[in-house]
Amino acid sequence: MIQAILSVIQRNGKLLLRKKGLMIQPIVVPIVMLLLSAIIFGGGGDAWPIGLVNHSHSEEAASLVDSIQESHSNISPYFQLISTDEAETRKLINQGRIQLLIEIPENYPQTKTINIETFNINSDAMKNARLRLEHAINNRLAESKSLKIDYILQTEKEQDVWRSAYLGGSCVLLALFFGAIMLGANLYAFEYENRTRKEMLLTPLGAVLAGVGNMLTAILFAFITTIPTLLVAILFFRLTFNGWNATKVLLGMLPIMLACAGVGILLGRLFKKYRIIQPILVIVAIGTVVIGGGFVGVPLLPEFAQTFTDFWVFSRIFMWFNPLLHGFVDYLTWGQWIWITTAAILGVCLMVWSYTSETKHYMSGGQ
Repeated sequence: MIQAILSVIQRNGKLLLRKKGLMIQPIVVPIVMLLLSAIIFGGGGDAWPIGLVNHSHSEEAASLVDSIQESHSNISPYFQLISTDEAETRKLINQGRIQLLIEIPENYPQTKTINIETFNINSDAMKNARLRLEHAINNRLAESKSLKIDYILQTEKEQDVWRSAYLGGSCVLLALFFGAIMLGANLYAFEYENRTRKEMLLTPLGAVLAGVGNMLTAILFAFITTIPTLLVAILFFRLTFNGWNATKVLLGMLPIMLACAGVGILLGRLFKKYRIIQPILVIVAIGTVVIGGGFVGVPLLPEFAQTFTDFWVFSRIFMWFNPLLHGFVDYLTWGQWIWITTAAILGVCLMVWSYTSETKHYMSGGQ
């Protein structure tokens, strides 16, 4: 039996390598999502682009400028100074090219007042930028003994990671489970489109064993199609991880990928044609990343997105495995393992139903 399943994996592997169109989406979609995140969410770094215009030539103003430019977290500077020219800075902020304009007026030594302008007032990104500026100013006032109310503001933690690294980790997870779904669906649909009913009924392995081979092929090649996304995330998005944590992520993702391969085979059974399945899964994958916790932790999502994550089970992959990958937590809970194991069993059941129901359909049709 094992040898028969291995023969299916070998045959499917040759098919996927020969029909490269079946593997394009699992490779391209996570990478595209990763690159888009750099543009839309500032995934390229953690320093907010700002303009800083100093109209005062006083020592106090110069000291404040230094404090702003030198402010940083434990992984990166808070701000990236783009321009000090007033006209250029106002043009850039109106275009949304920088996030914050800081203007120090000429009478700053007397008033201790500065003017700030943000590109978007109410977004979480702008709240974060203003908080960073407040932190820099408070540090300056504390150094000069001018801070009237002293408090401790925790702005960093030991496990802090780059935004780009978080996005990179999400897209690696996406590549794993999305690849398993897409490849499982593609293998079933390609088999349906290119084999006759008689061939499928008379297969010496039996339908279920053929399904097991397809599931294992989907998982194996999902790991292969994830390699480009992983390399991009490591080389260009500062993704780093502890080897032991990465091992625990892989162990947890294996049953998840088994479940996803079963879901993919079910979709192949329902839609029959991989050219129909592929665009549907691409759209669902993008939506899952955007409002399912792939770009930012679920507690920081808008209310409607948090409601979405309550019933959209794929969101739990980001919720559980991103913290484990980056070291925010050390292990999955027993409850999570029970959920993951149940999902894997359900995936196998979906595969069995897909193949056996199709066989019964053929037989009842008189073929």
